[in-house]
Amino acid sequence: MAARALRIAFVTGPFPQFGETFIVNQIADLIDKKINVNIFAFGQGDASYIHKRYEAYNMQELVTYLDPPTDLFIRFLKALPLTINLLVCHPNVLLRAINPWKFGRDAFSLKLLFWVAPFVGKQFDIIHCNYGTTANRYLVIREVLRGQFLRTPVITTFYGFDVSLKFKEKGSHYYDKLKEVGALFFTMSKEMRQRLITIAGFNPQKVFSLPVSVDVSGITSSIPEYKEGKPIEMVSVGRFVEKKGFDDLLRAVAILKKNTRKPFLLTIVGGGPLEDEMQKLAKDLDILDVVRFAGRMQPEEILALHRQSHLYVQTSKTAANGDME
Repeated sequence: MAARALRIAFVTGPFPQFGETFIVNQIADLIDKKINVNIFAFGQGDASYIHKRYEAYNMQELVTYLDPPTDLFIRFLKALPLTINLLVCHPNVLLRAINPWKFGRDAFSLKLLFWVAPFVGKQFDIIHCNYGTTANRYLVIREVLRGQFLRTPVITTFYGFDVSLKFKEKGSHYYDKLKEVGALFFTMSKEMRQRLITIAGFNPQKVFSLPVSVDVSGITSSIPEYKEGKPIEMVSVGRFVEKKGFDDLLRAVAILKKNTRKPFLLTIVGGGPLEDEMQKLAKDLDILDVVRFAGRMQPEEILALHRQSHLYVQTSKTAANGDME
């Protein structure tokens, strides 16, 4: 008899997200290994400029969106069939999901009904939460569901703001429950791992540094030959948020422009809340002749840009609010 395929629930924030190709790749790689994956997302992302594997693996068919409608009347109407189904099949789950004394506004707003209902009747071998903040939300779902979900291992991957900004906003006890019930925790760096251990008191034996990897088997690259008199092509890719340090990069370009006669061009790929501010800064620094804002691009287009560039530039810093990589 063939062994049963492993079943994994991927719990994440808005999905899919520009800049989170790594989550798409994780899911696709698991599917390649014949693992059954269900995606549960707190919010619907934007499929524009998402890696082609998202469509190739029909991930839009694998995802269930958990957030309720924002319109209260529509929320109430859609909550009725959920309530009836839980009342008939899982009355104890229903009673917990609508208990405002235990779960406060999440229950009173009917939000928990929408969070919990998609999990009811399903069985998983592993719950994998992307970001510690998402894991904290899942723990509420877990407490409402109880039963087998209390026995299903919860694995959490931390990526940056959830081990920096959140400690500043919420304090060192923000993950107290998670560190007790979580089976394993992964971080993007040894420094992030150390933060979880020293600031939040995580068990070192449960925390592992496991950076996001890139499958380079299908990627060919070569540094283009520099030709005298032609611009040195540079590229930088990232979201326009403070911790990415694009303001520092632009100021460095302004210094470079003043101190070299060699022609160069920096192409910046990305989008985000500070995009307009960065374009204004480039204008104020009088460097728009050597900086090109390319906007968002498909991953395949970014690879092509890398191949024609001489240098890749990556900046990073700690934001004023404490957010860091």
